[in-house]
Amino acid sequence: MDARSLTDLLSALDGDSAVHLILEVLKLRPALSPAVVGFACPALTYAPARGMMERRCRGVVRQVDRAQGFGYIASPEIEATFGMDVLVRESQLRAFQAGDEVSFTCVLNEEQKPQAFEVLTANGMPPVAVAPVPEWTDWNHWADGNDPKKRRL
Repeated sequence: MDARSLTDLLSALDGDSAVHLILEVLKLRPALSPAVVGFACPALTYAPARGMMERRCRGVVRQVDRAQGFGYIASPEIEATFGMDVLVRESQLRAFQAGDEVSFTCVLNEEQKPQAFEVLTANGMPPVAVAPVPEWTDWNHWADGNDPKKRRL
């Protein structure tokens, strides 16, 4: 049977039956799913929040290149599915460094490659930025903030 005949048959089904048939085909051929979702979102619909909230991945920040504006997260789950690490933009990494354990939402970019969003600590919290310790020129007046007007004599 040709594709046009199948399309006509599928179009003639009621909504529930058509959805059931499409889902059964995707279960049998899961490799088709990214292309179907990539076409449907955002052209026909929006991505469901459920996918971003219920399916979080875990991994370890493998590399951070702040000059280039991106890094990579090593994740066994993503490696098994896509055969590669997860790309992550610097804006998503925030205070994370190489070696940090993280959880994240995985989406597919334009090239159908995994990309991390909503990067959190392994226990689901935002990263805590640690402020650098200031370099004091005169430790005798550290409490004064090196302000000559506030210095103790």
